[in-house]
Amino acid sequence: MALDLIFLSIGSFLVAISVAYSWWASSRAVFLREEIFGIRDRLWDVARAENAFDDEAYRHARHHLNSLIRTAGLYSVRAIETATRLMPKEEHVPHPKSENEVLQRAIADAYLKSGRAVGRHVLLCHVTGWVKMGKLLLDAHRKSRRGAIHTIKSGRYSVREAKWLTSGGPEFLSDADRQTQECGSRSCAIPAGH
Repeated sequence: MALDLIFLSIGSFLVAISVAYSWWASSRAVFLREEIFGIRDRLWDVARAENAFDDEAYRHARHHLNSLIRTAGLYSVRAIETATRLMPKEEHVPHPKSENEVLQRAIADAYLKSGRAVGRHVLLCHVTGWVKMGKLLLDAHRKSRRGAIHTIKSGRYSVREAKWLTSGGPEFLSDADRQTQECGSRSCAIPAGH
Protein backbone atom coordinates (compact mmCIF):
# COMPACT_ATOMS: atom_id res chain seq x y z
CA MET A 1 0.00 0.00 0.00
CA ALA A 2 2.73 2.46 0.98
CA LEU A 3 4.78 1.45 -2.09
CA ASP A 4 1.79 2.14 -4.36
CA LEU A 5 1.43 5.57 -2.80
CA ILE A 6 5.11 6.33 -3.37
CA PHE A 7 4.89 5.26 -7.04
CA LEU A 8 1.72 7.30 -7.49
CA SER A 9 3.38 10.37 -5.96
CA ILE A 10 6.50 10.02 -8.10
CA GLY A 11 4.45 9.43 -11.25
CA SER A 12 2.22 12.43 -10.55
CA PHE A 13 5.26 14.57 -9.90
CA LEU A 14 6.90 13.53 -13.19
CA VAL A 15 3.70 14.17 -15.16
CA ALA A 16 3.32 17.59 -13.53
CA ILE A 17 6.96 18.48 -14.33
CA SER A 18 6.52 17.39 -17.98
CA VAL A 19 3.32 19.40 -18.41
CA ALA A 20 4.85 22.46 -16.74
CA TYR A 21 7.99 22.24 -18.90
CA SER A 22 5.92 21.84 -22.06
CA TRP A 23 3.84 24.89 -21.20
CA TRP A 24 6.94 26.87 -20.24
CA ALA A 25 8.78 25.99 -23.50
CA SER A 26 5.75 27.01 -25.55
CA SER A 27 5.38 30.29 -23.72
CA ARG A 28 9.11 31.02 -24.14
CA ALA A 29 8.70 30.68 -27.94
CA VAL A 30 5.89 33.24 -27.74
CA PHE A 31 8.11 35.56 -25.69
CA LEU A 32 10.93 35.16 -28.24
CA ARG A 33 8.55 36.07 -31.06
CA GLU A 34 7.40 39.14 -29.13
CA GLU A 35 11.00 40.24 -28.57
CA ILE A 36 11.82 39.88 -32.28
CA PHE A 37 8.58 41.72 -33.17
CA GLY A 38 9.87 44.62 -31.06
CA ILE A 39 13.25 44.57 -32.81
CA ARG A 40 11.53 44.52 -36.19
CA ASP A 41 9.25 47.40 -35.18
CA ARG A 42 12.21 49.55 -34.07
CA LEU A 43 13.91 48.86 -37.41
CA TRP A 44 10.72 49.84 -39.23
CA ASP A 45 10.61 53.12 -37.27
CA VAL A 46 14.14 53.98 -38.41
CA ALA A 47 13.35 53.04 -42.03
CA ARG A 48 10.25 55.25 -41.90
CA ALA A 49 12.20 58.17 -40.45
CA GLU A 50 14.86 57.76 -43.14
CA ASN A 51 12.29 57.05 -45.90
CA ALA A 52 14.25 53.91 -46.80
CA PHE A 53 11.61 51.22 -47.27
CA ASP A 54 13.05 50.40 -50.72
CA ASP A 55 16.61 49.92 -49.42
CA GLU A 56 17.84 46.40 -50.25
CA ALA A 57 19.63 46.02 -46.89
CA TYR A 58 16.42 46.97 -45.03
CA ARG A 59 14.33 44.50 -47.03
CA HIS A 60 16.89 41.74 -46.41
CA ALA A 61 16.98 42.46 -42.66
CA ARG A 62 13.20 42.55 -42.45
CA HIS A 63 12.97 39.22 -44.31
CA HIS A 64 15.54 37.78 -41.88
CA LEU A 65 13.57 38.97 -38.84
CA ASN A 66 10.31 37.63 -40.30
CA SER A 67 12.00 34.25 -40.80
CA LEU A 68 13.13 34.25 -37.16
CA ILE A 69 9.59 35.04 -36.01
CA ARG A 70 8.10 32.30 -38.19
CA THR A 71 10.52 29.60 -36.99
CA ALA A 72 10.92 30.67 -33.33
CA GLY A 73 9.36 27.50 -31.96
CA LEU A 74 11.85 25.23 -33.75
CA TYR A 75 15.11 26.47 -32.22
CA SER A 76 17.20 24.12 -30.13
CA VAL A 77 20.90 23.42 -29.69
CA ARG A 78 20.63 20.32 -31.88
CA ALA A 79 18.78 22.18 -34.65
CA ILE A 80 21.33 24.99 -34.74
CA GLU A 81 24.30 22.59 -34.66
CA THR A 82 22.78 20.54 -37.49
CA ALA A 83 22.00 23.59 -39.61
CA THR A 84 25.51 24.95 -39.07
CA ARG A 85 27.09 21.62 -39.99
CA LEU A 86 24.95 21.19 -43.12
CA MET A 87 25.34 24.75 -44.41
CA PRO A 88 27.92 24.80 -47.22
CA LYS A 89 30.73 27.20 -46.37
CA GLU A 90 31.20 28.47 -49.93
CA GLU A 91 27.55 29.53 -50.28
CA HIS A 92 27.68 32.07 -47.45
CA VAL A 93 26.66 35.45 -48.83
CA PRO A 94 27.20 38.52 -46.64
CA HIS A 95 24.25 40.74 -45.78
CA PRO A 96 23.80 43.69 -48.13
CA LYS A 97 24.95 47.03 -46.70
CA SER A 98 22.92 50.22 -46.79
CA GLU A 99 24.29 53.51 -48.08
CA ASN A 100 22.38 55.27 -45.29
CA GLU A 101 24.56 55.22 -42.15
CA VAL A 102 21.66 55.61 -39.71
CA LEU A 103 19.74 52.76 -41.31
CA GLN A 104 22.86 50.58 -41.48
CA ARG A 105 23.47 51.06 -37.74
CA ALA A 106 19.83 50.14 -37.05
CA ILE A 107 20.13 47.04 -39.25
CA ALA A 108 23.35 45.94 -37.54
CA ASP A 109 21.69 46.51 -34.16
CA ALA A 110 18.67 44.43 -35.26
CA TYR A 111 20.90 41.54 -36.35
CA LEU A 112 22.86 41.70 -33.09
CA LYS A 113 19.81 41.89 -30.82
CA SER A 114 17.90 39.18 -32.66
CA GLY A 115 20.95 36.89 -32.53
CA ARG A 116 21.31 37.47 -28.81
CA ALA A 117 17.60 36.82 -28.27
CA VAL A 118 17.76 33.51 -30.15
CA GLY A 119 20.95 32.53 -28.30
CA ARG A 120 19.38 33.30 -24.92
CA HIS A 121 16.27 31.37 -25.91
CA VAL A 122 18.22 28.31 -27.05
CA LEU A 123 20.72 28.17 -24.19
CA LEU A 124 18.54 29.22 -21.27
CA CYS A 125 15.03 28.02 -22.16
CA HIS A 126 15.56 24.46 -23.41
CA VAL A 127 16.79 21.36 -21.66
CA THR A 128 19.27 20.82 -24.52
CA GLY A 129 20.60 24.32 -23.86
CA TRP A 130 20.99 23.58 -20.16
CA VAL A 131 22.89 20.40 -21.00
CA LYS A 132 25.09 22.27 -23.49
CA MET A 133 25.80 25.05 -20.97
CA GLY A 134 26.63 22.45 -18.30
CA LYS A 135 28.99 20.70 -20.69
CA LEU A 136 30.68 23.98 -21.66
CA LEU A 137 31.08 24.98 -18.01
CA LEU A 138 32.46 21.56 -17.10
CA ASP A 139 34.94 21.69 -19.99
CA ALA A 140 36.04 25.19 -18.98
CA HIS A 141 36.47 24.05 -15.38
CA ARG A 142 38.56 21.05 -16.46
CA LYS A 143 40.76 23.24 -18.67
CA SER A 144 41.27 25.76 -15.88
CA ARG A 145 42.28 23.00 -13.46
CA ARG A 146 44.61 21.13 -15.80
CA GLY A 147 47.84 22.97 -16.62
CA ALA A 148 46.47 26.31 -15.51
CA ILE A 149 49.44 27.30 -13.41
CA HIS A 150 52.90 27.54 -14.88
CA THR A 151 56.13 29.22 -13.89
CA ILE A 152 57.89 31.98 -15.82
CA LYS A 153 61.54 32.54 -14.89
CA SER A 154 62.73 36.10 -15.31
CA GLY A 155 66.08 37.10 -13.83
CA ARG A 156 66.31 36.09 -10.21
CA TYR A 157 62.53 35.78 -9.77
CA SER A 158 60.18 33.15 -10.99
CA VAL A 159 56.59 34.22 -11.48
CA ARG A 160 53.79 31.73 -10.96
CA GLU A 161 50.67 32.79 -12.77
CA ALA A 162 47.31 31.35 -13.63
CA LYS A 163 45.86 31.51 -17.13
CA TRP A 164 42.50 33.26 -16.88
CA LEU A 165 39.57 33.05 -19.25
CA THR A 166 39.11 36.81 -19.36
CA SER A 167 41.37 39.13 -21.31
CA GLY A 168 42.38 41.05 -18.20
CA GLY A 169 44.37 38.14 -16.78
CA PRO A 170 48.02 38.30 -15.75
CA GLU A 171 49.28 36.96 -19.07
CA PHE A 172 48.60 40.43 -20.50
CA LEU A 173 50.72 42.25 -17.94
CA SER A 174 54.27 43.34 -18.65
CA ASP A 175 57.09 41.44 -16.89
CA ALA A 176 57.68 44.36 -14.50
CA ASP A 177 53.98 44.54 -13.56
CA ARG A 178 53.85 40.79 -13.12
CA GLN A 179 56.80 40.78 -10.74
CA THR A 180 55.49 43.62 -8.60
CA GLN A 181 52.11 42.07 -7.84
CA GLU A 182 51.59 40.93 -4.28
CA CYS A 183 51.57 37.31 -3.22
CA GLY A 184 48.07 35.90 -3.03
CA SER A 185 46.88 37.80 -6.07
CA ARG A 186 46.75 36.36 -9.57
CA SER A 187 50.56 36.29 -9.82
CA CYS A 188 53.16 36.01 -7.13
CA ALA A 189 56.84 36.87 -7.52
CA ILE A 190 58.93 34.41 -5.54
CA PRO A 191 62.72 33.94 -5.44
CA ALA A 192 64.01 31.55 -8.13
CA GLY A 193 64.59 28.00 -6.99
CA HIS A 194 61.54 27.84 -4.72
